[in-house]
Amino acid sequence: MTTLSVSKNADEITELHASYIHRIIDRCLLNDKSISIKKSIISIFDMAEKMVTMFIHYMEIFEGKDRNVEEFTTLMDTIEKDFTRTNEFISVSLMILGKKANLPWFESLATSLSTRYDSKVPRECGIDEEW
Repeated sequence: MTTLSVSKNADEITELHASYIHRIIDRCLLNDKSISIKKSIISIFDMAEKMVTMFIHYMEIFEGKDRNVEEFTTLMDTIEKDFTRTNEFISVSLMILGKKANLPWFESLATSLSTRYDSKVPRECGIDEEW
């Protein structure tokens, strides 16, 4: 393919532009192949909203001293499992996409996302379950 500076006609310029737009769409995960990754990312945002709602509800109960810690813990465990599964899917998908399309930043992002979070860390840092 030629560059814009050596293009001789409007068809070449149109072709270069289309190719450029296609690359941008691919790199922003806006193509049809990336729909499942995009839906998974939105799912994680939904989980974050759900956690906020749960935390607000928990704090309201906490202020009333009628805490149902078991229910809160069960719901948080469910969200954590969903997050872990979704995060693993996104990480693997980005790694595959990065290798196939020769996009090293996707591979770096996948590696960053695949770092496992140890749920016991807060307790080991001196933060107890009831903060």
